Order: sequence, then structure tokens, then C-alpha cells
Amino acid sequence: MARWKRVEEKLINFSKDITFAEIVTLLEHYGYVLDNSGKTSGSRIRFIKDSHCDILLHKPHPQKYLKAYVVKHLHELIEQEGYWDE
Repeated sequence: MARWKRVEEKLINFSKDITFAEIVTLLEHYGYVLDNSGKTSGSRIRFIKDSHCDILLHKPHPQKYLKAYVVKHLHELIEQEGYWDE
């Protein structure tokens, strides 16, 4: 199974052990581009894709895993974009 598919399954199931790097892998598979521009962006990360809504995240620190509310938000956004209907 592809790495992005494993991450997708974790996100669908609201797993509590999803890392930021895993989300980057998944969103890049969906065609999003990581945009960390601006000298004051810090841990604010934006994923952009033409004709789709931007996804804004805070890179977790010092912990490794995304918080539950971030996982829920990502789940809702990706479901809304229709990636799981395909």
C-alpha cells in the first residue's frame, strides 16, 4: 500500500498519531503545494491548489503529532473537497 494511502486511512479514522510530515505527503499526492512564504510565517503553513480552497495549518511543535481538532478539521476539508468520493 502506498504511503499516502496509509495516511488517508489514518485521517478517515481520526487517528491520534498523524504527523505533519504524513499530512504533507497526503496533500502533495492530492496536488497541493506547500507554501511557507513570508519571513514571519513561522509555523503557519499553507497548502495551495488551483480551484480548491487553501488549507492553513500550524506545524505542531514541540510535539510530533497533530492535535485532534486539527485532524478533525483536515478530515472535514478533504471530505468536502471530494477526494474520498473518487
